[in-house]
Amino acid sequence: MLSNVTKEDLCQVSLTGVRSLILLGFLINKPHSLSEIREKFIDYNIMEESHSDDIIRIDLNTLRAMGCDITRDRKSVV
Repeated sequence: MLSNVTKEDLCQVSLTGVRSLILLGFLINKPHSLSEIREKFIDYNIMEESHSDDIIRIDLNTLRAMGCDITRDRKSVV
């Protein structure tokens, strides 16, 4: 899918845009927790471990602003 890159290779690219597109791909396949998304972003070298989870929230809001309907997965009570 995506190979690891260095930040220098991404200097002309909006990291928010890159993360948002990758996040869209993750969420199309199946629901992911915030920690799972964070781990994948760090693995793909598009987010540092020291960065706040707010970055992921911004990416989620970016997708919402583009018209994506993103909700939390709710388990039904039986």
